Amino acid sequence: MEKDAVIGKRKIMLGSIDSTQIFADALFKQNKILHGTVVVTKDQYMGKGRNVNAWQSLSGKNFTGSYFIRHVRGDFNIGLLQMISAISVCNTINYFSKNKAMIKWPNDVLIGKKKISGILINNYWRGSQIDATIMGIGINVNQSEFEQNLVNATSLFIENGAELDLNNILHRLSWELNQWFPLLYQESDKIKPSYISLLSHFNQPVNMRIVATGEIKSGKIIDVNLHCHILVQFTQDDIRIFDIDQVKLLLA
Repeated sequence: MEKDAVIGKRKIMLGSIDSTQIFADALFKQNKILHGTVVVTKDQYMGKGRNVNAWQSLSGKNFTGSYFIRHVRGDFNIGLLQMISAISVCNTINYFSKNKAMIKWPNDVLIGKKKISGILINNYWRGSQIDATIMGIGINVNQSEFEQNLVNATSLFIENGAELDLNNILHRLSWELNQWFPLLYQESDKIKPSYISLLSHFNQPVNMRIVATGEIKSGKIIDVNLHCHILVQFTQDDIRIFDIDQVKLLLA
């Protein structure tokens, strides 16, 4: 495995930058980035979150990076990318954390009810198949305080009481990605069980908001399909499938 460990081997280390994901995207569109390259900065001032959200990170304190993946084949199920990214980040955090991290569906990572990491995946298509992926990852590492609107945030420093070397985070995260990405093409059946084992509130009652109606209901996530959609049981006769745009979990 080590001889094939190319993810994270090539590094682009930047000073202050708006977004590592925007930077990697520009390189890809100019055909100037190679498979496995990771773009890293200690000062990202316009980090991208899902939809119109921003990822806020204090300069020099946290891991902010984007990995570029050129797929060896593009006929895999796209939901498995969400699972692999979440597993890799969650395992990385658990390697360093004194307290257990879990995945909040689909790919945020929490310790308790507090968010410690976010992931944003952009896929690039060639016809009907995925050609490449840029995976933006933010991990709260050494930040000790957060803005008032981020009351449900934590960091490895808060959990452990000590600072960590950001290079060690990068090394471990790259190692995890190198373990999991080959399974995407060869042994994908191993991905889902590992994802579910790390999924917060799996098969437990949790409140969720139905986006279409605004209704808040209590239900159990009883399965996750290969699209990374959740199967939710509200009652014995009321079982539904949701994607990320259709339901919001309310864990706070």
